[in-house]
Amino acid sequence: MPRQHSLLRRQLRKHLGNEKRIPPAFAMFIDAVDNAYREFDIDHEMVERSLDLSSTELLQATASIRAVLDALPDLYVLIDSNDIVIDYQAGDSKAMSQRAEEVIGKPFLNMPLLNADDALSQAVRNIRADARSLIIEFLYPWNDTPHFFEARLFPVTGDRIAILVRDISNRKLAENSLYASEKRLRKHNNLILTMAKNNYLTSGDIDVFFEKITATAAQGLHVQRASIWLYNHDHSQLKCIKCYEQDTGQYSAGMTVNVEHYPNYFEALHAKQIITANGAHSCSATQAFFETYPHPAPPGIHCLLDVSINVGGQVVGVLRNEHIGQPHNWTPEENTFAHSMADFVSLAMETREREKAQTALCESEEKFRILAETTDSAIIVFREHFLYTNPAFQRITGYTHNEILKLGFIDLVDKDSRQFISHLIHQYEQGNEENLREELRILDKEGNEHWLFLTSSLIRFEGQPAGLATAFDITERKHMEDQLRHQAFHDKLTGLPNRALFLNRLEHAISRSRRRKCRFAVLFIDLDRFKPINDSLGHLIGDKFLQEIARRLQHRLRTEDTITRLGGDEFTVLLEGLQHPDYAILVAKTVQEIICKPCIIEGNEITVTASIGIALCDANYKKAENILRDADIAMYRAKTCGKGQYAIFDSSMHERAVSLLELESDMRRAIERTEFELYYQPIIQLKTGHISGFEALIRWNHPQHGLVPPDKFIPIAEDTGLINDIGDWVLEDACQLMKTWQEQLDKCAMPTININVSSRQIAYGDLVQKVTAAIQKNNIDGRNLKLELTESMVMENPGMASSMITELKQYHVQTAIDDFGTGYSSLSYLHQFPIDTLKIDRSFINELKPDGTNAEIVNTIVMLAHNLGLNVVAEGIEEDYQLQHLYSIGCDFAQGYYFAKPMPAHEALAILLSDKTDAIPKSLP
Repeated sequence: MPRQHSLLRRQLRKHLGNEKRIPPAFAMFIDAVDNAYREFDIDHEMVERSLDLSSTELLQATASIRAVLDALPDLYVLIDSNDIVIDYQAGDSKAMSQRAEEVIGKPFLNMPLLNADDALSQAVRNIRADARSLIIEFLYPWNDTPHFFEARLFPVTGDRIAILVRDISNRKLAENSLYASEKRLRKHNNLILTMAKNNYLTSGDIDVFFEKITATAAQGLHVQRASIWLYNHDHSQLKCIKCYEQDTGQYSAGMTVNVEHYPNYFEALHAKQIITANGAHSCSATQAFFETYPHPAPPGIHCLLDVSINVGGQVVGVLRNEHIGQPHNWTPEENTFAHSMADFVSLAMETREREKAQTALCESEEKFRILAETTDSAIIVFREHFLYTNPAFQRITGYTHNEILKLGFIDLVDKDSRQFISHLIHQYEQGNEENLREELRILDKEGNEHWLFLTSSLIRFEGQPAGLATAFDITERKHMEDQLRHQAFHDKLTGLPNRALFLNRLEHAISRSRRRKCRFAVLFIDLDRFKPINDSLGHLIGDKFLQEIARRLQHRLRTEDTITRLGGDEFTVLLEGLQHPDYAILVAKTVQEIICKPCIIEGNEITVTASIGIALCDANYKKAENILRDADIAMYRAKTCGKGQYAIFDSSMHERAVSLLELESDMRRAIERTEFELYYQPIIQLKTGHISGFEALIRWNHPQHGLVPPDKFIPIAEDTGLINDIGDWVLEDACQLMKTWQEQLDKCAMPTININVSSRQIAYGDLVQKVTAAIQKNNIDGRNLKLELTESMVMENPGMASSMITELKQYHVQTAIDDFGTGYSSLSYLHQFPIDTLKIDRSFINELKPDGTNAEIVNTIVMLAHNLGLNVVAEGIEEDYQLQHLYSIGCDFAQGYYFAKPMPAHEALAILLSDKTDAIPKSLP
């Protein structure tokens, strides 16, 4: 029998004295109690585990929510049941930004932003009433500029309310601008569609129709006055048959204007059939109206938009639109709308001739037919198939009316537009009255593409829902856009890709080369003797010749090869998928063959050759510009070999290697033959004027070239690796000299010797061992040796440099940063290096002026060094005013030709032994 629960045993002992003395009659009851205790323990354990998990999840969720709030650009405010702010996160907008201590613990309405609109406080009350989220928008002036904000309020636990506020000013401005533009076009289209759909002539009263035209024109164009004027029989007079005043809503008629009073206006109207006077006071056609006018001109009229009314191919009148207020430039949409209104007038006048003989239905059909047939806009009625198309649409598609009626709308559009058309048809089949607009492409009978801007709405046709659409042909505009895109990446003269497109494709070629491990090549082509031909025969012939060269290259080379005109007479070819370098050479020879063939242009036989540079490329190239540069270099090398040659960029490396090998051999022999010699330039302590040390400068006594300065051979030694052997020789020779000087000079007078170290010596990692070995071998004091490192080589590997300098310190060897300010450095690293000296580069000393100007950098370096506990050496002192300035700012040491040129070791020793401080010129106080 399993052991009973501990609590049960305790109760049994308490009441029975012994848990084993249980009467048999109660055994089942006791077992049930025991099971209940155990189930309670299990439930209790599960509850505790659940609470632990819930606490952890709650902490994680809280951290996640805080991270989200911190990342939001919104203002976040959490208020309690008393409207007191208990949590706050400032948003990105300055209008929303307040410090947390200004907000937390105070009523949220104390925040100016949240007190800007009563709707916010009302929203809080509403949420407390029905616990639903709200979104409101409100306006808040910030820095005299209205800003739009959106506030989202939602209830959280414990009667708390969270408020998120976002600055939506930019979005509102964009929405308003887009809305205004769309609204104008939609309004015009809706007005036109309304005029087309509603039969205002069914009453038989054309006067009412003209009232609607003028009112619609004034409404659509936002003008003060819209009026219809008709010519008399000989076109010598215009008479107003309907004039609408926008501000009063009144109509008038009967005014006349005669050609003798307004000759310029009549002439312009006949010539252009439209007058767009953005400045009516100054326009020659309308200027006279401001001197005499048949009815009072409203003050402030600035612009006129007058469109001719045509009936039967003849100008019979004009629709005049007069704008007052601010100056206004008529837009193409407004011109189109005005034309549409004038077309309605034309329609009305033509319809009037037939209305007595037709029923109201026939009048409506004829009106629509005339409008549809006379407008340049395509008009179609459709369901799944076309129900009606106007001649303009038939002209665009090339199909006859009967052919189109057999086609489905979706059959005419390209695949990219089919989804929109399917949606459009479905919308109108469902009776959706939404007006839809889209740019789409249709295919005409010959398979040519046409771009249309389509505006559609729902109508009823033969008693069933259908779509009515007007469409404008925008193919020319689209072609112009394509042309502009083409011109941006193609040469205008030859039509070939230009430099921008070539570099773009070259970058892609580099990427493909990395992925596919393949090679490619670039040919840089320059036409030999093109300039004298261009100058002598003229640029026109020169341009035609370049076009012919481009045509030949396109005709002969592969379609996948990119041929480019960079400019002038320079072309490039990108050859991808290169299986063997010989193919690039073969193409180069083919190009030369193509170009050298004579060309006859306007009777002139022109023959040129081409110099071609070839860059063979693989994934090692990182930048397209580098490939183009190398191909260009190879092309110039080809030119040096004569006209009509080609050169491969890699082949030039062989010539350079031979040259380097010869010089390397000379330098190796120079070490063996002791042709190198160290010269020593004094370093002067400015406070005392005494020599404190020397910089060891290497010279090469070349048997053929004489004394070679270090800038001629050190870079080559760096490239070939000989710098390590030379550096070892310099270190050993300088240490031997120090040993000699220690034996001949007083210890107190012993100067330091500075030795320049190259980055290659540091990179080898054994510089410290070599220095310590030289010190021990020559038994010299390390305090008298100073190594000069450039800041660039130190920053290439700061960790290694710091470790190396620290090790040298153990042998008392000093270090200096040479040419400070000319390389790159980090001040955060600089103070961590245990260096002793900064050396100011001579370029900064040369910038000093006698009047003390241009001294900021020098002054800063001296101050920086002293703040870091370093001493400063100025290099390249040649003038007295330079010395005076350095002394005045506390510079510690200086060297340069002003004191002494670099000298052989024996001359330096002679100065030290004689203590000829007067041999060093100085003029310090």
